[in-house]
Amino acid sequence: MHEFSLVESILTSVFDVARQHGALPVSRVCLRIGALQQVVPEALQFAFDAAVKGTPAEGATLEWEEVAARVCCPD
Repeated sequence: MHEFSLVESILTSVFDVARQHGALPVSRVCLRIGALQQVVPEALQFAFDAAVKGTPAEGATLEWEEVAARVCCPD
């Protein structure tokens, strides 16, 4: 599952931004995920729940919105 590596990268960014703004601990993570990214919501939630244990985001909720793909043709 590539969701685990996605969650690791997401949490790294979340913690960096939270530290910069003095916003630790983290209580909620909100994402916008493109429809073509092939992310399985249940796998993403499972990976998130496992990854936040023992971190400043332990107990945080994960919210996501799927964003539809857009295709543009200049012709």
